[in-house]
Formats: sequence, C-alpha cells, structure tokens
Amino acid sequence: MKHLLACTLVFFFGCEPKENAAPSTEPSNEPSIEPSIEVVDTDGDGIPDTDDAFPSDPNESVDEDEDGVGANSDCDDEDDSLLSNENDQDCDGVLAENDCDDTNSGSTVVAEDADCDGVLTENDCDDQDSETIHDMDCDGQLSTEDCDDQDPYSLPVALDSDCDGFVDNIHLSVGGIHNCVVNNNQNILCWGKSDDGASTPPHGAFKTVSAGLFHTCAIETNDAIQCWGQNTDGQSTPPTGTFQSVDVFGTHSCAIDTNAAIQCWGGDDMGQTSSAPSGRFTQVSTGRYHTCALDTAGSIQCWGDDSHGQISNVPTGTFLSIASGRNHNCAIDSNRTIQCWGNDDDGQSTPPSGTFLDISVEGSISGGSHSCAIATDRSIQCWGSNNQNKATPPHGEFISVGNGGHHSCGVTMAGIVQCWGINDGTNFDYGQLNAPLENLFCTDSSDADCDGVQNNDDCDDNDFYSTILAADRDCDGTLTANDCDDTDPSSETTATDGDCDGALTTDDCNDQNHTIFPGAIEIWYDGIDQNCDGLSDYDQDIDGEES
Repeated sequence: MKHLLACTLVFFFGCEPKENAAPSTEPSNEPSIEPSIEVVDTDGDGIPDTDDAFPSDPNESVDEDEDGVGANSDCDDEDDSLLSNENDQDCDGVLAENDCDDTNSGSTVVAEDADCDGVLTENDCDDQDSETIHDMDCDGQLSTEDCDDQDPYSLPVALDSDCDGFVDNIHLSVGGIHNCVVNNNQNILCWGKSDDGASTPPHGAFKTVSAGLFHTCAIETNDAIQCWGQNTDGQSTPPTGTFQSVDVFGTHSCAIDTNAAIQCWGGDDMGQTSSAPSGRFTQVSTGRYHTCALDTAGSIQCWGDDSHGQISNVPTGTFLSIASGRNHNCAIDSNRTIQCWGNDDDGQSTPPSGTFLDISVEGSISGGSHSCAIATDRSIQCWGSNNQNKATPPHGEFISVGNGGHHSCGVTMAGIVQCWGINDGTNFDYGQLNAPLENLFCTDSSDADCDGVQNNDDCDDNDFYSTILAADRDCDGTLTANDCDDTDPSSETTATDGDCDGALTTDDCNDQNHTIFPGAIEIWYDGIDQNCDGLSDYDQDIDGEES
C-alpha cells in the first residue's frame, strides 16, 4: 500500500519511487513547473479583463476619472464632471440639449440665446425669433424690408418703395364734414356730406388729395391739380402748372409747385392768399383765414389772420412737419416733439409730451377744436375738445391721421381706414364715419376700386360702393331681389312698385297683388276690383243695380 502511494506521488510530481527512502536534503537540479493560469480577454482588445475598465467594449479600456465614460469617449478623462462627447460633441461642457450648436465649441447656449441666432438674449429684439438678427433697429422689419434699419421710425419698403418717408400712393385727408383718401391704385374715395359735390371725386389717377369744408383738391399723376365742390370764392379754380402738394380749408387753397414755390387761390379776407411769401418750401397748410408753410431750411412762416396769435407766435427752430387748423397750428420739431400755438380755449394747443411722426389739427369752422398725432410707437394721441369722442382714438398702429370738425380718421398699418367721433344722427352727422371697407394697399390692376370684385364682374370698377353683376345684372344700382326687371335698367323697383305690375305704389289700389292695378281687365262678380276703378264688382252694366 505504501509502495502504491509512493508511485502515485511519483507519477504526479516526477519523483522516483524509493521504497522506504528518507527525504533528500540535497537541492534538486530539475526545473520547477508552475501551475498554468488561463488569461481572459472578453472583448478581444488585447487587454485582460482584469486590467480593462470596459471588458465588454473593444473600443474602451481606460476610465481615469471613473465617471463611467471611457477615455476615447470622454471629453476629459481626468475630470468626472465632463461627460461623454455623445452628449457633448464639441466638448465645451454644455450638453447637446442646452447647446445651440453641439458641433461648435464657440456657439451660444440656449440659456443665453433662446432662439440660437447667435445674438444673446440681452441684445436680441425677439429671442424667440431667429430672424430678428436681421432687424438692427428692432422695429419688426428685417433689414432687407426696412427703409432704414438704424431708424425704428422708418417705414417698411413694402409701404414706401422709394423710402422718401411717405406711404406710396396712400393719402388720407379729413375735411369738415367729408373725407377723401387715395388708394394704392391711385383712385380717390370720398365719403360724408357732399355739398356742391365735394365728396364726389372725378375719375382718374391721383397722387394726393386734400378735403376742405365744401370743396376738395387733388394732384393727378401728371402733377396737375383738379378741384371740385363749392367755388364761391374761386377756391376750386386752381392755377395751371405742375405741383407736388396741395392743401385746402374753407374758401382758399394753396399748393407747392414743382419749383418749391407757394401758389394760393380763392378767398383772401385776411391776406391768407395774397400774402404768401416767396422762397422754397416743402409743405403748406391752410387754416380758416391764415396759412403756414415749412421752408427748405425747416423754418416756419405764417401769414393771414392773427386774431389768436397763430401768426405772431410762430416758434423758432427746425421743424419736420406742420398742420394748421381753424385758429391754431401745431408742428413737429427736429426732436420729434410737438409745439402748438394760437387758440387754446379747448386745450387744442397744449400737446402731450413724447415723440411723434405725424400730426393733424381740426379742420372745421364749427365745433370744438382738437388735435391728433401719431406717436413713434404708431399709436394715435389726441388732445383738446372731445365732443362726440372725436379725441378718443382707437387702439392700434397707424400710418396717418386727420381731423375734422366733429370727427377724426386714421389709416392703420394694415391699410384700413378707421374713423371715430360724431355718430348720433344729429345735424352734424353726415356719415363721416362710414369709411370704405377696402384695403387701401391693394395693387390688383383688374380691381381698380379695391372692393375685391374683378372688373369683369363689377358694375363700376371705379366705384367701391357699386353693385356687382351677380347681384345686379342690369347694373342700375338695384339688387336683383328688389328690381322689377333686372335686365332693364329703366324698370321700376319694389320700393316704387311693390308688386312689379307696372303701376306705381302711389297709383295702385293693391300694391301687393300684381293682378290688381289701374287698367287691369276686370273679372266680374268675383268680389275683387282688378282695375282699381272703385265701382261695384256686381254691377257690370253700371246701371246702379247690383246683380
């Protein structure tokens, strides 16, 4: 048994079996054999699993900062606060979801540039709109759409194509009891009272218009002046020549010709016509019996009636625009603040503070005086008399404003006319608030009156209020439903012949039945007087005896 055990040990340890041999104390010359240990490299990257921080990832093996992200994927493997470049590709320390451009370490971050347009929130007009990077003056108009992108008060190119500071082809004028406006198709639209035809403009193409009390003047596209309405003092008989602007009030009119000289005509009670100065001017404005003008140096000159200091109290300085009313004037100076002088009984010459773009003062010989102006934020502010709420303008943004005796009107940035003031049906209410509904900016050549109806379908394409063929086939102004014969413009209407039987309402004994009318064939003994002769229906032989 002992021998067998020894042999077994020899087999495993390479010793020779010696029966009952004592252990040797001599060193062995045979090499020792270490037991074999298996090396494991799961991902096959040449790094044993025992030394590999990512034993299952052949692309990663080191994680110095022990943040769970391998060195090849870590923005900084010695800083555990910087994570994988999968979430921060540009390794700028900002996660992709918070970075405006995660491939550019120099890009802005969402916290400081919400619309990621490269402009920080504090310097951005609208940090929710990346397009405002192209709006230097933050007026809502992109640089390519703005006449002056350094001036928040400049007009957009869409409204002022030549960037001269005036809206293309759009000109509103508010008179005493009527108003007129030139639309983008260069047609004149008027509304309100039409004494002597003041609100009945001629056809043609016009550049500007001025509505007075009972007359109106306008400049055609060939620069000639046309006037219409009352002409008691020659105020509607303009001079010949070419002109760049015109302004009218009561009985006189003035214009600046293409040589920048002033010409006036009409009434001259207080020298408001004959005393016009010589020189070169950019604007002229007529009052009741006085006139003021702005020369090319920006100075104001006035002449005519001075009963309220409207001539003698002219301010000095440089001005951008001027407006004259019944007995007072207001002007916008080079700082865009307003200065007024003349009558101030209703506070019409006590303007508000602030900066303004356009101004208008009351243009009537009756009613309390008031003034209105467009502020630099394009809202309208009014002051002075507020009878009939004429000095209480609507909210919104406007491009022009005008004042009448008992009302005011303005044109919105959308090209719509809005009017406010008298609307109570009294003696001074002539429909001045009934402005046309059209968009003044329309440019469709096939719709000259801008009423939304093409000229082939419009009874009169020069009249916004005209009927259309679909509703008035004979274009007589009476809708089909109210026209006795809508193919005959001379036919009666239901207003004059209710049953359209050919007999006028005033002559018809029954205007609700077209079989009953004077001259109709009488049907005897039916109890109906078809021919309206008033005789008994039961006395055919008219002998006085019914049968």
